[in-house]
Amino acid sequence: APRPQADPGTLAPARIVGAYRIVLVDPVSRRFGASAIIGLSMLISYLVSAAPIFLTGYGLSPGAFGLVFAAIAVCSALGSLVNTRLVRRLPLETIIRTAFAGAAVAMLGGLLLVALDHAMPWILVLPFGAFFFAFNIILANATSLAMRPHGRIAGAAASVLGVLQSLIPAGVAMLVALLGDGTARPPMLVMLALALLGLWVVRQGAAQTHKAPS
Repeated sequence: APRPQADPGTLAPARIVGAYRIVLVDPVSRRFGASAIIGLSMLISYLVSAAPIFLTGYGLSPGAFGLVFAAIAVCSALGSLVNTRLVRRLPLETIIRTAFAGAAVAMLGGLLLVALDHAMPWILVLPFGAFFFAFNIILANATSLAMRPHGRIAGAAASVLGVLQSLIPAGVAMLVALLGDGTARPPMLVMLALALLGLWVVRQGAAQTHKAPS
């Protein structure tokens, strides 16, 4: 059988710009693409802060920090396992909305621990671990919904989302690094704000549906 020929126009500027326009104009892709970006921004907020918090702020040894980091990261795998069951029973939008709400509650609890001066290193595994549990649920389902309208241009749509998912969280990382003071407060405040923003973004679709004429 003859081998398929490569499309020489794939990398043409007009084709690339067209893919961005298609993805960004679509309301479903825009809403859930933004949700995925917000989830990744929360993740990067934690990652850029973890070493300053645990190594510098609490003076943990590298070995102890590795254990804390691993304990928090394990929650991400647990989130993935739970998500495989949730997607069979609930709408993806409901799952994402609940995950953002759970992440917001986790950050509020973490901030309360910090304010009460009870935020010992291992206690912080609870709020950050809860976020990691929610993170994989948010990212997997939001990306799936963002890509759903673009089956015919799946590769181009994935490229558009990939670029945005790299650039915007990088900007958030710079902000968190500037705000860092060696405690968990700055990243938790940023992550709380992002979780609430994500919850608002996801709820916009439901609000528009209720307003739509029958």
